[in-house]
Amino acid sequence: MVLEFFRSPTESGLDQVEQRVASMIADCRHSFDAAMNALVGGTDPAAVAEDIRSTDERINEDEREIRRELVVHAAVHGSGDVSTILAYMLVSRMLERIGDNAKNIFDLAEEGVALGGGADTEMLLAYRDEISEMFLTTGTILDGRDSDGAAQELARVSELKDEFDAIVLAQVHSSGSATEAVPRALLAKYLKRIASNLGNVMSSVVMPVDQMDYYGDDEVEDDNEGDQKDS
Repeated sequence: MVLEFFRSPTESGLDQVEQRVASMIADCRHSFDAAMNALVGGTDPAAVAEDIRSTDERINEDEREIRRELVVHAAVHGSGDVSTILAYMLVSRMLERIGDNAKNIFDLAEEGVALGGGADTEMLLAYRDEISEMFLTTGTILDGRDSDGAAQELARVSELKDEFDAIVLAQVHSSGSATEAVPRALLAKYLKRIASNLGNVMSSVVMPVDQMDYYGDDEVEDDNEGDQKDS
């Protein structure tokens, strides 16, 4: 089922909310790229710390502003747009989760973890590039109401989740040191959450609103707040 969420701005009266969603996607991608570059790509964490924190604050503020604007919209227009309003609420929440997990990745780098130069560096950089591109694809799918594109991307998200699970299990059973295994397992966990939440955002063009937050239901975990440091 294609949601009313993706009616054109002139039909929905929610053009400012739609613009904020697009801004959140761009900021999430920026934060993710910077965090992965600090952890895997050799960027000095100190050089991007302020940028990542300010971007994270902007993501959080956009999520709050979307909720405010939706409340105002509901008060003015009544319950006729309830599905659209709930869809925007859920999408903004998923994007805020992605921002949190990007910051979790950066927190590893700021603690002195550096995963560049290892045997798995090429693989990790490939995941960085693929997920970064997935942010762009997500925005394109939402803008074009592309249900076929969403279905294709969701299939890849399912594959990615399995791959990240396999990485976690490999690190759990690794005979190497904990200082090598733990950061890699955590990174795979965060990457899985980011991919899962991007899948949830894309699923909003093909799923009814009551099922939007259940794509890979065990992957969208509220406990990620417990993994992050205070901003």
